[in-house]
Amino acid sequence: MTHLRIGHAAGSFPFTYSPQFDTSEHIHIGDKWAYSFNVPHDIPTLIAKRGGNASFVQSLDDHFEGGHNDHTNEPSHHIPYLYALAGAAYKTQLRVREIARRDYNNTPNGLAGNEDCGQMSAWYIFSAMGFYPVNPVSGEYVVGSPFFDKITISLPAPPHADDKKERRLTIVARGAPAKPYVKSLTVNGRVVSGRHPIIRHEEIRDGGEVVFEMSDTMQRWGNSVVFGDDVDADHQQMVVDGANHVEL
Repeated sequence: MTHLRIGHAAGSFPFTYSPQFDTSEHIHIGDKWAYSFNVPHDIPTLIAKRGGNASFVQSLDDHFEGGHNDHTNEPSHHIPYLYALAGAAYKTQLRVREIARRDYNNTPNGLAGNEDCGQMSAWYIFSAMGFYPVNPVSGEYVVGSPFFDKITISLPAPPHADDKKERRLTIVARGAPAKPYVKSLTVNGRVVSGRHPIIRHEEIRDGGEVVFEMSDTMQRWGNSVVFGDDVDADHQQMVVDGANHVEL
């Protein structure tokens, strides 16, 4: 895998590149592994430069399995979600839950790194809801794997609204605590394709309903690298009450 190279503004490079050369001491809050995936504004081009989906997924595997992912700082926070953008959503679903279990707990030392204005907590909250803003300015969220059967979020009325009542965003994912894999997804009735595992901000900013169908086995949804295609399962409306209903 080709890594980030450190360069001068004029275009020259101070070091001769080799995969073994460690430039970490010259990079702030991260290393060549983390910053080699830090192109959130143009992930499709990054994937293409790495040789396409399968090759890109392998580079992500090398990153995680080589012990290079460092969740204690922000440059790594989006990386597990890149699997989903390369047709390997099941790996996003597993990696996100692995990080949540390992790097968060309900103690005074429950965050793995510097909170930095709330980013460590924000990663967990977004991930628990089942999506994450890989590129925050895009107005899009990449789908992950929700942690709870149901989450209800109260949203204030937008300033332009005549109706000042608060809005509610409800995220339903029956069986999610024990079922990490996404089988299907709808947002306000719109079927979200596994080929484009994206929730748009405009769809949920004023409330609405996000409904995941979860499974305890890997599904075709979002996994074209594995199955060679992408099939959206039929969606059945679900109403969930009781255990694992979280109010925010």
